[in-house]
Order: sequence, then structure tokens, then C-alpha cells
Amino acid sequence: PPLPDYAMGSKRACTKCRLTITGAYLELGSDRLFHPACFSCSKCKNPIDGEFQEQHDEFICLACAPKEHCQACKKVIDGAFSSVQGRKYHPDCLCCTRCSSTLTGS
Repeated sequence: PPLPDYAMGSKRACTKCRLTITGAYLELGSDRLFHPACFSCSKCKNPIDGEFQEQHDEFICLACAPKEHCQACKKVIDGAFSSVQGRKYHPDCLCCTRCSSTLTGS
């Protein structure tokens, strides 16, 4: 999800440090507020200032987020992919084992 908008003027506590928020804060939903410096990646501990993933009530920056890997070449899949029986492939890596032609379609 994209980074939530900053808001001003809260007298509520930060979800992470539990200190009172008196200035700018981030709001996730209606019940989670953070000081901007407290909204950080649970893996690298750097403040999150862009998109992130939430996994098991933890926030992870995209640099630390788990990556999908192609079953054929083992490289990270960043764009389009094909999926066969739960396994992911780059479109050019999904090939016939007999003739090596690229497979397309459903």
C-alpha cells in the first residue's frame, strides 16, 4: 500500500513508541498512529518513506520485501510472469522441454 498521508494535531499515542503525538503523524486505518520516524521497516529499521508491505503486523520496505523468483532461471521476477501449478516463471523462461519453444496462453 502507498504511504499514508501526514496529519497534524493529534493528542494520541504512537503505536510503536507509545509516546504522545503532538506534531505530524502517520495514520494507518483508524487505530494505528505513528511518529514519522517510528514508522520504520521491521527488517532494516530504516524509516519507511514510500510504499511498503505489511506482513504479520510488521511493516517492511520494498527493498526488504520478499521477492518472487523464476523457477527456471532463479532470478527475481520484477514484472510480468506466468504461473504453472503455483510456480512462477518469467514469460521467456517458460519453455517446452522437448523443443525449447516459449509457452504462452492458458
